[in-house]
Amino acid sequence: MRQLKTLRQMIVLFGMVNGAIAFLIRVREHCVKSSHPIQRRMRVRGIPHPIAFRPGTSDWNAIAQVFDEQEYAIPSKEHDQSIDNFYERCVAQGLRPLIIDCGGNIGAASIWFALRFPLAKVIAIEPEALNCRLLSENIA
Repeated sequence: MRQLKTLRQMIVLFGMVNGAIAFLIRVREHCVKSSHPIQRRMRVRGIPHPIAFRPGTSDWNAIAQVFDEQEYAIPSKEHDQSIDNFYERCVAQGLRPLIIDCGGNIGAASIWFALRFPLAKVIAIEPEALNCRLLSENIA
């Protein structure tokens, strides 16, 4: 059942063909663990460029949480509108809003914030070296 949910999420995010490929890569990576995970790049629906990730790691979970489960979407319409209003007021005053993504992982949330608030400056902090490398690549 868990694999079916994962397959569905991958198809929703990457499209039918790329989603199936990503799922098969993930299954293979779970069967053969490596100390140096292979890096892949896949297109996520609604994202203008491919996202680099390591199959068989938590990278997939980060992508799914941000883009499929909409973890950073604000469920309260009123709160969401007040944040949009604040953002628009800042921009109208010539200010550049600042968003700090602490624990940037591979950059999925930073990408989401940059797409949602395109005139904001997004700073991502990630101490783990391999994650930081992918984060830099993904937000470039």
